[in-house]
Amino acid sequence: MNTMTENNKDITFAALKLIEQLYLDHKISRTIYRNIIREYAEPEDVCRFYGFREDSSEEGGIAACTESTM
Repeated sequence: MNTMTENNKDITFAALKLIEQLYLDHKISRTIYRNIIREYAEPEDVCRFYGFREDSSEEGGIAACTESTM
């Protein structure tokens, strides 16, 4: 059963990276993108997305990275 959970996490992460690309291509708004990441990303993975990285030049980079995703 543990393998199934890991597979689901991998699939979710991959889907979120595709959503990130939609945001970078200006196909979805920043608000929608940030809400999806906060809702579905694992807390330890949030900093791996654009706009949530510590080194992000986008507004809210460090602060967003330290925010709770719950």
